[in-house]
Amino acid sequence: MVTIGPPNQVSAVDGVAAELRSAIHRGDYASGDRLPAERELAALFGVSRITLREAIRIMTEEGYLSSRRGSKGGTFVTELTEPYQRWLDSMRADYGDLEDLLEFRIAVERRAAKLAAQRATVEDFTALEEAMAAMERAESRQDYRRADNIFHGAIATASRSPRLIQAISEARGSLFTSTDLIVYRELVQETQNQHQAILEAIIRRDTEGVATAVEAHIQATRVGLHHMLFDAREQ
Repeated sequence: MVTIGPPNQVSAVDGVAAELRSAIHRGDYASGDRLPAERELAALFGVSRITLREAIRIMTEEGYLSSRRGSKGGTFVTELTEPYQRWLDSMRADYGDLEDLLEFRIAVERRAAKLAAQRATVEDFTALEEAMAAMERAESRQDYRRADNIFHGAIATASRSPRLIQAISEARGSLFTSTDLIVYRELVQETQNQHQAILEAIIRRDTEGVATAVEAHIQATRVGLHHMLFDAREQ
C-alpha cells in the first residue's frame, strides 16, 4: 500500500528566500546589484514587508546579500564567494543530483524550443535577437549571464506554455555559475555559436533542428560544469 503524507509546506519567508536565491543563481541579479526598494520587492512577491525582511535576513546570513546605509544605501548582492563555494561542495557531494537536473533541463528546454519554433511571433524573434545582441556586447561575465538568461527566458515565453516557463526558470535557478571564475572569452564565443544555432532554427521553424541545438548546448554546459567541479580543483 502506498502511503501519501501531507504536502510539504514552505513558509512564505522560505519561499521568498528561495525565489531570491534562484534569481541570483540565474543572473537576474548580479554581484554589486542593488535590489529593488523594499516596498516594490514585497509587492512583487505578494508578501508583507515583515516577511520580506526576514527572507532578506536569511539571504544575508547565507552570504548572498549585504546592507548599506546612507543616501546610496540599500540591499546589495555580494561577491557571492561563500554561497558559490557551498553550492560547489553540495554538487560535488551529490553529482547525481546535478546530472538529474541537467537531464530535466534537456527535457523541458527541448520541448519549449520545439513549441517556440512553432509558435514564436515577430515580437519573440525580436526579443531573442536583442538578447543575442546584448550577449555580444557584454563587457563582463555578469552582463553576459544576465543576457543569457533573458535569451533562454524568451525561448520559454515563445513556447506559450506557463508550466514550461516555470519549470525552466526553476531549473536554471538551481544552477549557479560564478561570475568570477568563468570569464574565458573562448567559452563565451562557443556559447554564442550555440545560441546562434538555436535562434536560427527557431526562425526557420525547424522543430527537430532546434531540439538538437538545445540539447547540444546543455550538453556543453554539462562539460563546463564538470570541469568547474572536478578538473579545475585538481589544477
